[in-house]
Amino acid sequence: VFGIRQSGTNISGGIPTAGINSGKGDTFQILSSSTIVGYARRVPEHIGENPIDLRLEGILSLDRNPLNIAELTPYTPFNQYKGKTAIILVLGSSAECGKTTVTSEVIKGLNQLGMRVAASKTNGSGNIRDKYSMRDAGAVFYLDYVDFGLVTTYEVPTEKYLPVLKGILNEAEK
Repeated sequence: VFGIRQSGTNISGGIPTAGINSGKGDTFQILSSSTIVGYARRVPEHIGENPIDLRLEGILSLDRNPLNIAELTPYTPFNQYKGKTAIILVLGSSAECGKTTVTSEVIKGLNQLGMRVAASKTNGSGNIRDKYSMRDAGAVFYLDYVDFGLVTTYEVPTEKYLPVLKGILNEAEK
């Protein structure tokens, strides 16, 4: 899925601001393990000199329009959050600093106290491993922004991001 990825510890890159006007045979790079694809702008030394290249063979389309994952989601963004449940935020200053690890431990601790826990990653690049970590720690709910059709939250305008965040919180409230 074409998208943007910013990271201080991994590959960073994205798509041209003018969009993607590509044809069969054009080359892009894998920017993350969650298969965000674009043009690599920065590759850390520990990864090597070159990220994995992909050659475009075609673009999935519906009625001759490129398919967007936002059109496939069953979830709806909201303009307001209606919930009354307490929210615990785990924040970090960068990628790979332990946010998912801490979140998993908090989930385990709350479960041990007999609480039901809903968890979500609300920013960054989508990564199924983060959702599985929350699930494996005992969360009964674990959606993220990818489930709402956003590949990444990097450079997403506030007016588009906030309804998705409120949609995630409303779903978690159910």
